Amino acid sequence: MAAIGSSTCQNFLKLTKKKDSVEEVSTNIRPRAMAVSYARGKKPIIKSIAKFKDDRLRAKENRLKAEENLFKTDGKSDHSIETMRQELTELKERFEDIKLGWEELKTDSEMRDLVLQYDAFIEENEPCIEGENNTDVFGVEAFTPFCAERDRYQNVKSIKRTRVVGPWDYLNANKMLVGNDLRLEYIASQSPKEISIADHWKMIFEYNSEVSIMLTNFEENGREKSSEYFPRNVKLCRASVDAPSFMGRAYGEKKVSDDEFSSTNPEVMVSCTSIAAESWGRIYRFDVRIFDECDFWAVKKHTIVHYTNWMDHSAPNLKEFLEMRKVAEQEVKKANAGPPIIHCSAGVGRTGTYILINSVVDKILGGEGSGDSLLEESLREIRDQRNNFMVIGEVQLLFAIICIEKIVSDEITKRELALLSHTS
Repeated sequence: MAAIGSSTCQNFLKLTKKKDSVEEVSTNIRPRAMAVSYARGKKPIIKSIAKFKDDRLRAKENRLKAEENLFKTDGKSDHSIETMRQELTELKERFEDIKLGWEELKTDSEMRDLVLQYDAFIEENEPCIEGENNTDVFGVEAFTPFCAERDRYQNVKSIKRTRVVGPWDYLNANKMLVGNDLRLEYIASQSPKEISIADHWKMIFEYNSEVSIMLTNFEENGREKSSEYFPRNVKLCRASVDAPSFMGRAYGEKKVSDDEFSSTNPEVMVSCTSIAAESWGRIYRFDVRIFDECDFWAVKKHTIVHYTNWMDHSAPNLKEFLEMRKVAEQEVKKANAGPPIIHCSAGVGRTGTYILINSVVDKILGGEGSGDSLLEESLREIRDQRNNFMVIGEVQLLFAIICIEKIVSDEITKRELALLSHTS
């Protein structure tokens, strides 16, 4: 893979370590059960049981009133409201500074040179040449016929340092840490080939991933972009020998002896339990069985959010993409499991754009970075964890910028409305 040759491109990627710290919003303030009647003045002297009961009843009533007043501001004290106001002001100031930097970046020829230099390589599918630098980065094994057979594009290799590892020989996928304080986890992967479908599902089990976000069609412009690695019909099924009560599509051939594999005893069985149609694609839900050599099987539920309206090397409709992203992020949050799987065809252009958007948004809202350096740092960050093709072309980078601005602007508006409701 070609390295960044020009000093201008290298200067573009230099990181400036300036960070603006922002205090976290206090969300832990809760109404406290306090006997308000005893908070002012002296404690009453109990002269009778009736008086005692009256005092307890009055204390309860006062406590409830106090809690009701707190709930009117959603449990926010004057101090926390001031913190919210200060944080919002700082966020808006930093965001304006960031947008000014990006306006300059949008007309920067160095930025265009940086992202466009990789376009031709993907389209022409030229091989990644084995060499000292490449074997150090991708590993010697990445250039063997075994791995080449499993790579969808021969010039799109996965960096060895972050490549996923588990009960498979090789997968073109990388675990990535991005966002504010590297708190967001993703697995960026190419789309499965027929030979690697079973291993792809094994990866989902190994990393406890419950959500996949698929950003490619199975075929685009007459070319295969992904193997059909899951059933797209709830009635499409066949029984497994190991689990006859479970109906689903079989993938892989389980090894039954040292030199024999059995297609009647698959490694993976996938059953589609529901399909929800959206204007932008589909949401599939599955029950998945993984079989081991001892015929034991494990069960996992998995959701695939399939966005069908984003063609390769292009940018999607903004409104439609944001609707899909909202659903996808809700699914990830609801699952609260391992890293979601993000993949397109090669697992770099559309996948890189999606991850870049989430990373920069998380950093802006978390108070990390400023100016155009935030975008530079995040772009280098994701490329260092998979390969230099992450985010392909000027159109995808500019779409990422527009999308980030829209998401953060909407969040600022949301926080302004929340602050207004707390102070009204």
